[in-house]
Amino acid sequence: MRDNKPLELEAVNYVCSRLAKINLKYSNPNYDENGGDLIVINEISHDTFKSLNIQVKGRDISTNNSNVKIHKSYVRDNFVCFLYLRNGEEFNDYLYCFFDIDVSAWEEKKEFYYLNIPQNSIQAGVFLKYEFNRVKADKIRSILESQIERHHADIKEWNLTLIDNTIM
Repeated sequence: MRDNKPLELEAVNYVCSRLAKINLKYSNPNYDENGGDLIVINEISHDTFKSLNIQVKGRDISTNNSNVKIHKSYVRDNFVCFLYLRNGEEFNDYLYCFFDIDVSAWEEKKEFYYLNIPQNSIQAGVFLKYEFNRVKADKIRSILESQIERHHADIKEWNLTLIDNTIM
């Protein structure tokens, strides 16, 4: 079985470079949480922000068909999936961007959405309308702007009673 980790890292690094190019701030957590390999952050003030969960998939289609699987619970209005395709040793980069509405149109199997990736998908232009470009970048900004504001620290009032130095 082939180790996909180098390709996945290449894909994440490439997506990070594209996000930086369009001046979006992002975080790369050590682990995937709720489908977020990357989290795009738009800080409103020192304690308020808006965010997007970015799932990044890297696939090599030089010798075989491939597929992508996304858990249905990840796909919400703040979810974006980037697909980075490599065609063997070819030097070109192929990056595609899918929004929640796109992913939810994929094939459904139990708790997952599946995207089939034919080996000739680059040459056949199968994903051309999903190619990451200025229009997709603007849509990411628009989705980010429409998100509900979240707070870095929710401050709650606690009703604590101190009895004999013990909090009840």
